[in-house]
Amino acid sequence: MKLNAMKWIMPVVIALLVLISCTEDPIDPVTTGNISGQVIHSETLEPISGANITTTPASIAVNTDISGNYQIEGVEQGTITVKATKTGYKSSSISILVEPSQNTIANIQMSESTQTNDAPNSPSSPVPDNGASDQSTSITLTWRASDPNSDDTLYYDVYLGNSGPMHLISENQTDTTLGLTDLSYGHTYHWQVVARDQEGLETNSPAWSFTTSDFPRYSIVFASNVDGNYNIFTGSGDGADSIRLTIDPGRDWYPRFSPNREKIAFTSNRNVESQLFIMNYDGSDLEQISSIPVVGYNNYGTGFCWNPTGHKLLYANYEKLYRIDSDGDQLTQIATAPENRNFYEMDWSPVGGKIAAITMGSNVYDTELYIMNENGSNMTLLLDNVTGRMGHPTFSPGGDRIAYYYDISGYESGNNRMLDACIHIIDIAMTDTTNLSTNKPVGTNDIDPVWTPDGAHIIFTNVPNDNSGNPSVWIMNTSGESREKLFDNAQMPDWR
Repeated sequence: MKLNAMKWIMPVVIALLVLISCTEDPIDPVTTGNISGQVIHSETLEPISGANITTTPASIAVNTDISGNYQIEGVEQGTITVKATKTGYKSSSISILVEPSQNTIANIQMSESTQTNDAPNSPSSPVPDNGASDQSTSITLTWRASDPNSDDTLYYDVYLGNSGPMHLISENQTDTTLGLTDLSYGHTYHWQVVARDQEGLETNSPAWSFTTSDFPRYSIVFASNVDGNYNIFTGSGDGADSIRLTIDPGRDWYPRFSPNREKIAFTSNRNVESQLFIMNYDGSDLEQISSIPVVGYNNYGTGFCWNPTGHKLLYANYEKLYRIDSDGDQLTQIATAPENRNFYEMDWSPVGGKIAAITMGSNVYDTELYIMNENGSNMTLLLDNVTGRMGHPTFSPGGDRIAYYYDISGYESGNNRMLDACIHIIDIAMTDTTNLSTNKPVGTNDIDPVWTPDGAHIIFTNVPNDNSGNPSVWIMNTSGESREKLFDNAQMPDWR
């Protein structure tokens, strides 16, 4: 009996030990080591103090102490060339292999030089200042440099690194400035300059650093056609600046801020069908949350919206209206469109628990505006089908009015064109409508209205009605006055 018990006890113990070992947190591998050594005279073997020690690839530059000793910490693993320079001596170097968590000894011998040429002075006076913060993502690096020999020509190699080792980004330049663009927001960069004269003598600058500013919390998002593909941008309320958030060969469009402006939802056909995606306000952590596509009659990804808390979204799939959690869970159908109609575009009121939804027949001009409870019940016709095209209902911040666009020309043809689309506001209780686009340029359409958070203005897209030019994003007050362009080559805006 005891032997039989041991036969099953031992495998269980071994399995438990394996299980415990597998659940331990992984440890990130160490990829750096240290270098230390001494610089001495090649004939007298006396220590040489004040020798400048640099490495290739670049790390930090140090000088030897009174005993000729030096140490460089945190050097990326791999084959490293350590070089010693000092006025009155021939430069000398040695190649070593740096291993993780190890200290590698690199002793260097230098011989006196009879040549009159001296190594350049160490580059100094960096701009931005060492340790500077809140720097632009487009920045110009500058430094000062000199040489003991006034007739020497100096050349500069510039190294730059983010979280990892510094890499060569400019070589043999003669200017003491270097422009950088498209840096990452909220990152610390390290940089270093190597000055070299025409005879090859080099001196490194210290390793400097600067930190870029945090990602700006802009209030507007919009889509823009870049090289034939739509991508998502975010921009300032005055139209002065914008940042691209998505770079994909698919069609990313109709971006919508969550109510707290932390997330952006949009649709994309990057995986063939138009699916619903969510990302952070800065474009990070992008993920697809839908499995059933956003599609229907003439709906190529336009039909979706957030709920007032930002925890759920609505979206259309043909005649079905779905509610889904913002993490992709709990997909639930809440409504069905009238017979032979599909849901097209919709909005969820910030107060009052109402949903406004446009349904469309097989003809793009066959549109009706409904209002319903947030659970899909009591679906009531608010605007009947009229001649011409209608779309993009958006609740006011108070939930009592809806902005939408409507082509007052009543034009209908086989090419889905609009001739005179105008922004309208309807008072839900009174069903009175107001045309805000009486001042728009002739030959253009105003579409895709969105209220500003204070309810005092509408942002929208204005586009030529003959497709002869790029669309642009505009703003006007709710009386239709003070029209102002914010962004060129932009459409489908949202403001939170």
